[in-house]
Amino acid sequence: MSKRLLALLMVFVVLVSLIGCVFYFNQEKPVKKPVATDLSTQIPIIAIHGTGGDLYTFDEMRETLLSRGEISGELAVTVNHDQSLEFSGSLDGTAQHPFITIAFEENEAEPSEWASGLTIALKELKQLYHFKKMDALGYSNGGLALVDYLETTESKADLPDIRRLIVLGAPFNDLDMKQNAEPVSAEDTEEHSDMLDTLLSKKNQIPHSIEVLSVASNLEDTETDGIVPLESALSSRLIFDQQVKDYQEIILTSPDADHGNLPNLPEMTDLVERFFIHSQQVDSLDLQVAS
Repeated sequence: MSKRLLALLMVFVVLVSLIGCVFYFNQEKPVKKPVATDLSTQIPIIAIHGTGGDLYTFDEMRETLLSRGEISGELAVTVNHDQSLEFSGSLDGTAQHPFITIAFEENEAEPSEWASGLTIALKELKQLYHFKKMDALGYSNGGLALVDYLETTESKADLPDIRRLIVLGAPFNDLDMKQNAEPVSAEDTEEHSDMLDTLLSKKNQIPHSIEVLSVASNLEDTETDGIVPLESALSSRLIFDQQVKDYQEIILTSPDADHGNLPNLPEMTDLVERFFIHSQQVDSLDLQVAS
C-alpha cells in the first residue's frame, strides 16, 4: 500500500470517528431513574436554588449535615427545559432525612415555571420513594417557586405533603428599596409587587398544617442582604401569618450574610438541622429573632 493511500485511509478513519462522536453526543440519552426504594417513614429535605443557581448551591450545607451524621443519603434532580428529569445519585433503604436538591436547567425562568417543574419532580420522587411528607427549603426565587407550588389548586394526592418550610432571602415584594422602606402592609396595595399580589390572591390554598420559617438578612444594618430588601423578605408574613399552623421570622445579622452567601452560612445549616431534623422552634436558637 502506497504512503499516499495509507494517509488517505487514516484521514478517512479519523473523519468517520469524528462523525461517530458527534452523532453519539447529539443523541438524546435516556434518563435513568434510581432504583425505587420504600422510604415512606422518612421525611426528606428538598432544597430549591435561586435564580442562576444549580445543583451545587447547597453543597456546603449538605456536606456539613452529612459530616455531623444528621442526614444520610443525597440525591440531585434536574428539571430540564422540556420538563424531563435527570437524576444524580440514588437513595437506598438506609437513608435518614435524605437531602434532595431540585435544580432547573432554565435557571433564569420565572418562579411560576419552576413551580410547574417542581410538581413533576415531586410526583416522580413520591413514586420512587413513597415519601408521605417532606421539608422544603427555598432560597431566593426558589422560595417564591415553593409558595407558588403550594398555592396551586390541583390535587396533591400523588405528592408528598410539606411539613415544614423555610424561605430564605425570598424577594416577596421585589427588589426596590424605596418600595420596601417601611414594613409592607396588606392594605396599601400600591406598594405591592405583582408577585406579592399574585401570591396574596391565592394564599388560602396553602395548607393550614404547614409550619413556616422566614429567614431574612440585615447586612451591616443596611436593611437589605445586599440584593433583597429586608422588608421584601419579611413580606412573607402577609402570606403565611394566620394562614399556617405556625409562622416565625428570623433575621441574620452576620457580616457574611450577603444574599449570595446565605445558603453557605453556618447559621443556616444550624437552622436547617434544628428546624427540620430536630423539630425545634427558632426561639430556642441563639440568633436574633424578629418579634
